[in-house]
Amino acid sequence: ISSHALDQERVYPTRFEAVIWTNLTRDHLDYHGDMESYYLAKRKLFTQYESELKLVNVDDPYGRRLAGELKGEVLTYGKEGDLRILDFKTSFRGSKIRIAFRGEVYEFETPLVGEFQAYNIASAVGYALWKGIEPEAIAEGLGSVRVPGRFEVVHRGDFAVVVDYAHTPDAIENVLKSARKLARGRVIALFGAGGNRDKEKRPLMGASAERHSDLIILTSDNPREEKPEEIIRDILRGIRERGKVLIEPDRKRAIGLALSLAREGDIVMILGKGHETYQEVNGVKYPFSDALVVKEILGGDDCIGKG
Repeated sequence: ISSHALDQERVYPTRFEAVIWTNLTRDHLDYHGDMESYYLAKRKLFTQYESELKLVNVDDPYGRRLAGELKGEVLTYGKEGDLRILDFKTSFRGSKIRIAFRGEVYEFETPLVGEFQAYNIASAVGYALWKGIEPEAIAEGLGSVRVPGRFEVVHRGDFAVVVDYAHTPDAIENVLKSARKLARGRVIALFGAGGNRDKEKRPLMGASAERHSDLIILTSDNPREEKPEEIIRDILRGIRERGKVLIEPDRKRAIGLALSLAREGDIVMILGKGHETYQEVNGVKYPFSDALVVKEILGGDDCIGKG
C-alpha cells in the first residue's frame, strides 16, 4: 500500500489479514514534506485498519518505533525479534537464509540476489509460518520467485550487468553494497533521478554512489518536465571526487558507455528504472527498457534478461 494511498484514504475501509512493515527510507518527500509526516502516513496501515497480524521489521529504526506503538498481535522480525535471521548468504546463483521462529530453525534457498533481500524473504516467511503454511510449500515458493528489475542480473560473462529499481539514497546504498561484495573487479554505477520529484534526495543519491562504487555514470531517469542536465547537476552536489564521474544525459548512450568500459570481474549496476518499460520526457512516455537496451548492445547467450 503506498503512502499516498494511505494519506488520501484511497484504501479505506479495507480489512487486512496481515500487514507488514519492511522499512522507511527517504522518498516521496515532495508529497509528505518531511520524514515524520511520511512515517505517520505509513503508520495508518497499522493503526487505522483492521488486521489479524502486524509483522514489523525491528532492525529498521522506524519499525522499532512502530512496534512500541502498536496494540494487538504483533510479530517482530530481523536479527532480533520473534522471527530471527540467523544467517544469510547471497551470490549470483541466489541466496540462502536460516531463520529461527517459535523454537524451530528453517533454511530456505531462493534465486533472489542481494543482501537487502534478507528482510523481504524473512517477512514473507514470517507471514507464511504464522499462517500455518508448511515449510515445504514455502521452500517451493521461494525457490521459484523472480522479481523483474530488482537486482535482476541481465548479463553474465567476463563482467556482470544488473538492473535495479533503486532510486533513493538508501536503496542505492543497499544495492551497491551488495554489488561490492559480489564483484571481483570494479563496481560501475549508472543512474539519474526523476524529474519533478524530491530534489533534496539527489545529492544524497550521489553521495551513496560515491561511497560504494568505483565509477559513476550520471544520466537521465524520467526527467519529466525538467532538463536532465539540471538534475545531474543536483546529483553532482553530493559527489566530492568528480574524477570518478562521467556524464552522458542520453540514457541509451550512457548504458553503451558503461558496457564499453566494463572489464573482467566488474559489475555494471544500472539503477533507477528497473522493470519500467518507458522513459517519461516532457509529458510523453517513450518505450525504453534498461534490460532490453543491454541485450541489444551486447547480444549473445550471456544476456539473460528479457526486460
